Amino acid sequence: DPTREAAALPAAAAAANRGPLRTVTGRVVDPAGKPVAGAEVRAWQLGGAFDPGAGPEAFAEFDPDTMRERFEQARRDAAVATTEADGTFRLATPGTGRAVPLRVLARGFVRLDHTVRVDAAAAGAAPAVAPPAGDGGAALDAGTLTLRTGAIVRGRVVDGTGTPVAGALVAADGQG
Repeated sequence: DPTREAAALPAAAAAANRGPLRTVTGRVVDPAGKPVAGAEVRAWQLGGAFDPGAGPEAFAEFDPDTMRERFEQARRDAAVATTEADGTFRLATPGTGRAVPLRVLARGFVRLDHTVRVDAAAAGAAPAVAPPAGDGGAALDAGTLTLRTGAIVRGRVVDGTGTPVAGALVAADGQG
């Protein structure tokens, strides 16, 4: 659908001054392998010297404030696509790094974070070619992304005496 594909391009185009656009494609499915329509897929690039596909040397001069600013800018500039009825997505994201971080959000499912390696051959995946978007070349293939069913957890945090604890941080961890 050209309308949906065009909707995925504005944020990436706004950030195009940070490098060429890459086309990223893939498919989102549920645990049974059925397509998930209407899922939001976000691709972002931090820009600057940090590359999520880089090794430990990328953190040699780590500055938390600079990193926070880069994350905020990346969130604003993220390329966003919505999956079609068959679960497929296609988006364009700026960057020339070694990896493209994706985040998939869909109602009823756990958030999925997935990194697509540009050098897929090193990871044993199908070859990945990532030319600029719209040049007719092959896209960087994220493959099939399988979401896990989510749940809503409600409760109350109390201390040892039963007194409610305001502002407590609650996190879910584990596979089941």
